[in-house]
Amino acid sequence: MFIAHRLRLKLRAFSSVLVAGGISVLYFTIAIAYRSYDDMFTQTQAFAIMVVITALAVVFSIAYDRRELAVIALIGGFAAPFMVSDGEGNFKVLFSYLLILNVGMLVLALLKRWNIVHLVAYGLTLLLFGAWAIDPYTDLVPRPWKWGFLFATGFHLVFFAMAVGYNLRYNLKFRPLEFALLIGNTATYYAVGMHFLTDAPSYPMQKWTGLFTAALGLFHIVFAFVFYRRKQVPRNLVLLLIGLALTFCTLAVPVQLEGYTITIFWAAEAVLLLWFSQRAAQPMVARGSVLVAVLAVISLVMDLDAFYSILRPELRPIINPGWITGMVVVVCMVGLHLLFRREKDERDVLPAISIRSCANGALVLAVTLGYLVNLLELRNQSARFLSVDGVRMITMAFTLAYVLGLDLFTRRAGKQVRVVVFGLSILALIGYVTTFYEASGDSLKEMLTASARGFGIHYIGLVLGVAVVVRVAQQARLVLPRPSGLWNAYLWSMCLFLVVMASQELDHAMLWANYSAEEAHYLTLNNARRAGYPILWGIGSFLFMWYGMRTKLKTVRVIALVLFGITPLKLFLVDLRGISEGGKVAAFICLGILLLVVSFMYNKLKGLFVDEDKNSEAVKP
Repeated sequence: MFIAHRLRLKLRAFSSVLVAGGISVLYFTIAIAYRSYDDMFTQTQAFAIMVVITALAVVFSIAYDRRELAVIALIGGFAAPFMVSDGEGNFKVLFSYLLILNVGMLVLALLKRWNIVHLVAYGLTLLLFGAWAIDPYTDLVPRPWKWGFLFATGFHLVFFAMAVGYNLRYNLKFRPLEFALLIGNTATYYAVGMHFLTDAPSYPMQKWTGLFTAALGLFHIVFAFVFYRRKQVPRNLVLLLIGLALTFCTLAVPVQLEGYTITIFWAAEAVLLLWFSQRAAQPMVARGSVLVAVLAVISLVMDLDAFYSILRPELRPIINPGWITGMVVVVCMVGLHLLFRREKDERDVLPAISIRSCANGALVLAVTLGYLVNLLELRNQSARFLSVDGVRMITMAFTLAYVLGLDLFTRRAGKQVRVVVFGLSILALIGYVTTFYEASGDSLKEMLTASARGFGIHYIGLVLGVAVVVRVAQQARLVLPRPSGLWNAYLWSMCLFLVVMASQELDHAMLWANYSAEEAHYLTLNNARRAGYPILWGIGSFLFMWYGMRTKLKTVRVIALVLFGITPLKLFLVDLRGISEGGKVAAFICLGILLLVVSFMYNKLKGLFVDEDKNSEAVKP
């Protein structure tokens, strides 16, 4: 080492090799002296001498400005405990020494930007400490989880300071390797810490693992806040710390809590993060908010499946975890929508996803989840006192009421929103003439045969269905272009729907009035329809004709003629063979009266097949 010192200026590389060799000789000399000459000095003294040798090697590496010497000193320092080991396996002494050694490397890292030293120290510490945690630790009884967690925390703090210390001291930009070491240190500490805390007793706290996860998130939040206030700190470091903080705060919920509480926390966290991002002008946090909101929605779907996949009468109405969790998420989605609407910037929150898209998406989720949560709750509670068909009717009535509520709250919204509500209303009406009619018919049959309850809900649905029809008719005039093929298709569809809806209601009324225990339901309906449908459709064609003349809509008048043509054909070709004498008389009298009225209208009014739009165009100059 003396020769190396004399040659340090002329032969830098050669002098470094000589110093490294001299340090190695010193290490092995102390090891041999301790093992071969027991009376020379004790294990503690040999240990202390090796610590001094390590410190001397660090001093030489700084003085010569050679990272190779630092690596040699580091490897020698990690080898020293094994050189003077007596085989007793005292992990407290071993890891205390390694902690002191890493503190010495921290001092070196604050003076020199030698990532190789950080990498070697981190790798060797992880190797030794990880190997002990996997094998010897699990064989100890009782397991020393407190000591293991304490040493893991010490190593984490040292390597965290080692990762950020030099760059913060000299205001340098962080490189990818330094970010990787910072993330790797955090990840391994979390994994090892969770390994030790799983052996911790649950008393006095319910769980240590969730608190540890939250504390790790708080640790990164504190440093992110401190670094954020210092303008010279690189922004990418602050963003990385914020990202780690969000990760651990979000992860703490499923680790500490169980079930629906996770969903509630994530939903509230998403709103809080977005609010914080707007106050602190941190777009990175807004991205985290969107991701947490997605997690909350996924978790809610899982919770709803757990609560409502089967009927659970033990759940109290409204005040139960399933409904409360769902409505909390709905409120949080509305909060996200309002916060996103406050944003004036048009940047992308996520790749190809703008702020406006996030606002609209949050609103769509709020509307969809609000419907789904309340529908499932209503189905579960109504199953206590209604039959299966009664439950189907009440859920259909709720669907119609929900659509009417959407229509009411979006009357001042833009055209796109109105078009969406218009489409949802049409889908609800399709469900009305399919699912609702089938459930109503089955419920009526149960009521007639077994005195079952629930058919009265049918009339609630009928009133709501008529209200939806009225709103669809009003909105069609605003949403659909006139005249156009789409407008004509709507008129045909609406008239057909009205005929079907009226025919279904006639089925229920005739089944109820003509029910006989001696014959099957389908025979009662079949006999009643033969006389009832011609009369109903004739009245319907007359009403369509009257409305088409009053509003000067050619398409509606054509529909009236088509329906009026179908009615006598059905009467003569199908119904006369099985209809009773009284039914024949009633059908023919009604059809005759309608024919006279329609013929009078044809002769009295002119320009029957002229559209209102064409008339308006004709009078234009």
